[in-house]
Amino acid sequence: MKRIILAIALVCVSSFALTLEDVKRGLKANLINPDSLEYRVHTVVTVPTFGSQATDYHYVTKGKNKVYFEMRSSLVNQRMIQSGKKMKTIDLVTQKERITPYNGEIEKFASVQNGSDALSSGNWKEPVRVEGSLYKIEGDSSIVYYDSAKKQVQKMEQAVGENSSVMTFEYDNVTKQICAMHISVMVGTQETKVDMTFSVYRSSAKFPDRYFEF
Repeated sequence: MKRIILAIALVCVSSFALTLEDVKRGLKANLINPDSLEYRVHTVVTVPTFGSQATDYHYVTKGKNKVYFEMRSSLVNQRMIQSGKKMKTIDLVTQKERITPYNGEIEKFASVQNGSDALSSGNWKEPVRVEGSLYKIEGDSSIVYYDSAKKQVQKMEQAVGENSSVMTFEYDNVTKQICAMHISVMVGTQETKVDMTFSVYRSSAKFPDRYFEF
């Protein structure tokens, strides 16, 4: 009788166990298509011996071939607009413009790791419960901590040799979208910090098409 009860208990537990596919489906629930995305983010990078540098970014995509990108700081004030195979670059101080072939320049500046796409590449093991609704998911070189109740990635750790990084994510309670991200990168004994605060993170459906016209 005890064996029967134990067997039933094991079946019940396994049937409610969180799987990797469950996590991926949960993350997709709040994922905005990267080809229809708008965000504004204030970024502060703190580097040992060099101090801090703040930059404001505005990034918009409308389809695969239309990108609007601004960055403003004490060093650079520039707008870049991709429309098809061409790019317009505008110096926001002098208002000088130039049009050149587009070769992927914007992606070099605008790439942002979002918790919702943390498992989109690489090999990952099945989730292991840490406590409550928090689960740990190990990958090739990273560990993701996922809250199954909120369907959100809370933290991501990565280690390569003696170097490591930790990313923590905060989300808006209403939109369920990312509102802040904090990154700590250790290279040997030197720590670089990146703090990102999003004032906008939403679909770009209402962003005017006229901004992509040359």
